Amino acid sequence: MFHKIQNLQGYFKDSHYGLRVNLPYFLGILLMFSPLTLWAARDAVVIKERAVIWADAQRSAPLGYARRGRTLIVGDKEREKGQVVSVIVSGKVAYISVEDIAIDEDRKKIEIEEVTLTRFQEATKPRYRDQVVFSVVKFNATESADTAAGRLEKEWNFQGGQLRGEIRTTSERLNVGFLFEYLYGESQQEAFRIFELGMGVSWAMVNTRNFKIRAEAWGLLVPWAQYEAAPLFTLNGYGLGAMGQLSANYYFNETWGLEVAGGIQAVKLFGIKRPSPFQEFNPMFMGPRLSIGLSGRF
Repeated sequence: MFHKIQNLQGYFKDSHYGLRVNLPYFLGILLMFSPLTLWAARDAVVIKERAVIWADAQRSAPLGYARRGRTLIVGDKEREKGQVVSVIVSGKVAYISVEDIAIDEDRKKIEIEEVTLTRFQEATKPRYRDQVVFSVVKFNATESADTAAGRLEKEWNFQGGQLRGEIRTTSERLNVGFLFEYLYGESQQEAFRIFELGMGVSWAMVNTRNFKIRAEAWGLLVPWAQYEAAPLFTLNGYGLGAMGQLSANYYFNETWGLEVAGGIQAVKLFGIKRPSPFQEFNPMFMGPRLSIGLSGRF
């Protein structure tokens, strides 16, 4: 190879054109004026969907486009007040907007920031899980006395069923929920049937993977209630109520578990208009309650 270079150098020295050229000097001149040595090269990646490649630094004449993700070789100095940077395209010097590319360290920094942001968002994003409970309910209530209607204080044993749903987050202890409940109680020849809708909140005092203890507060709406005095008449009414309780959940696996809850409930009924000679009355029921049921989370 060395001999070939010497022969080539001799060819330039003894050319019939009379030219005498020093080959190393000639090669150095070529490299000096090569576009790749006019500026220090850096790798850059296009981050815009379609980045315009310009023929001049003033961006007056577009040559074409570079799509997102393409790697380019760009110069180390920005021009036009930092708005463009030179780029080699098909062996020629062109220009591209700085805002359309990410250069080496910037690209790595952007990638690290994006990964960090994604992880942070995933870590802090609330993960909502739905919980449904099917329970049987026992409500031992005392009916308040109403002397005007001729009713004395009376004990009632209500029984029924409940469907309760909750929306909660795994990162927060506060839950919101709704319930549907039906209660039936009878004493001698009287009976009450009560259908309740409820909305409430609960706070997990113990919140492990398989075991939870929560304090709950519920507001109750009674869109339908029925009073029966057999065999005389059956009357409909409505009402309002409230409930506070503690619930304990133990999950056998990721989906199913057992819940036991106990607390205090109060329900006030209106519109029980008995025919003459009986007086209208609005009974108030208050007492302890207990429920047990199957809990599922999804």
